Amino acid sequence: MAEQFGARVSFNLRPATPCQLFLMRSHPATAPLAGWVRARGGKVVLQGSGWMLAELGLQDAMEMRKFPGIFFVGGVSVDPKRFELFRRVAGLDPPSQ
Repeated sequence: MAEQFGARVSFNLRPATPCQLFLMRSHPATAPLAGWVRARGGKVVLQGSGWMLAELGLQDAMEMRKFPGIFFVGGVSVDPKRFELFRRVAGLDPPSQ
């Protein structure tokens, strides 16, 4: 169809990234989020009581939705420069590995 109308169609795919950023919410007493994320090769970015931002592979994040005590796992997008500024203003130390 593109040839009939003289159009040129092209797709530019971004390179796949193995990890993405996810917001996770859980019941703090029953779900050891940080341990589960690290056990799957993920990285804790920021955490609080009952929530966490973590870098994790998509498949692993979707599997964690089934874990007991976890009631939300969803992908998020964060502007890195603004996030770093937020961390400095809030006095947050980088999480330990």
